[in-house]
Amino acid sequence: MNTPKIASSSNTTALESYSIAQAQQPTDWQNTEAAASGLSAFGTAKPDFALLMVSGIVNTACEENPANRSQPHNIFEAMAALTGIGPRDEIEAMLATQMVATHVAAIKALKQLKGSVNTTQQDSNGNLAVKLLRTFTMQLEALQRYRGKGQQKVTVEHVHVNAGGQAIVGIVHPPATKKSNGPM
Repeated sequence: MNTPKIASSSNTTALESYSIAQAQQPTDWQNTEAAASGLSAFGTAKPDFALLMVSGIVNTACEENPANRSQPHNIFEAMAALTGIGPRDEIEAMLATQMVATHVAAIKALKQLKGSVNTTQQDSNGNLAVKLLRTFTMQLEALQRYRGKGQQKVTVEHVHVNAGGQAIVGIVHPPATKKSNGPM
């Protein structure tokens, strides 16, 4: 199987790990440790945690066909999305897994909205899509805050200025000082 290469700090990417596992045991790949060798894709050094995240991706973001298990191309796409987020630790990996699953569900809801034939279906599918898209946005903001890139906002609620006092609202720059070249 030809597996797309994704940049990773380890020698084996998550997609390559999946391919190795498929070659070893195509019907029971989730129980092999080979599926967890691409640990850096999940920001962890723990194979059990990586297997949990792979299982989460497969169970939520990949379509299953009754004739065979999850389609490999769906797993590759979901893993590529997760790797693109680039989790640095286990918390980020859990959030990234949720983000991928939420995004896939939102796209499916939008597809169902497109095929809606009556107003009730349109309302139901539209509301679900909006909720999922808002959830994704909140997850992205949570990831940014966790990584320290979130916008910080300071609100001052109570300011007391006594008689004769002065208050300044806005950005204050200190006055420039003149440099002296020594005694004249």
